[in-house]
Amino acid sequence: MFELFSMFNTIYNDAPENWQYGFQDAAAPGFTGITDLHDTLFFYLVIICVGVFWILINVIYNFNSSKSSLVHKYLNHGTLIETVWTIVPALILIAIAFPSFRLLYLLDEVISPTITIKVTASQWFWSYEYSDYVTDNGDKISFDSC
Repeated sequence: MFELFSMFNTIYNDAPENWQYGFQDAAAPGFTGITDLHDTLFFYLVIICVGVFWILINVIYNFNSSKSSLVHKYLNHGTLIETVWTIVPALILIAIAFPSFRLLYLLDEVISPTITIKVTASQWFWSYEYSDYVTDNGDKISFDSC
């Protein structure tokens, strides 16, 4: 069984492997964009996690009650720090938004449908309207189901 799978995997490089980390090879440009967006978001996530853990370890180490009994009031209160922790996440969200919106618009498919059916639910029945087709006197084809 494993020989057959390894033979299949050597023929088709985008087949999944046992204990595979990451995505398969992309077969469409849309999936290539998705994997690029994933890699970008993962980079931002790693930077944010390293920064948060660094700050957390510094706070635990420097503001230990046995090490310092008095905390300076400007280290945890003030306009500058509140401005920084408001603006930095907003900039991160903007940096995430641009590639995701670009990918969203690239993946948007506008297909002209063959037929359009408008279905309206009433209290006791359904109304159907075929807006692409008209009768001889110019009315749209519509009917109600019981």
